Amino acid sequence: MGSQLICPTHRDPALVIRFCWIEGGRNDLEIEVANLWPNRLIGDAARPEDQRFTWTIVGHGHKADSKLLRSGLLGPVRILISE
Repeated sequence: MGSQLICPTHRDPALVIRFCWIEGGRNDLEIEVANLWPNRLIGDAARPEDQRFTWTIVGHGHKADSKLLRSGLLGPVRILISE
């Protein structure tokens, strides 16, 4: 793997990231997107206890039929290439 860019959470929908180290030839762009913690708890509430990914000692109030929060990579997303 080549250079790595870690982008902190931004709420600005017009966020622009400039990739200054792109070289001639093939370049790969990999984007990792995280889900919100309440959504993970809601998903786990629908699973049998022995198949859950998370647990908490705090009463969170989320049930299997709770509404999921907007999360992840919210579009539209555009990748623009320029010289």
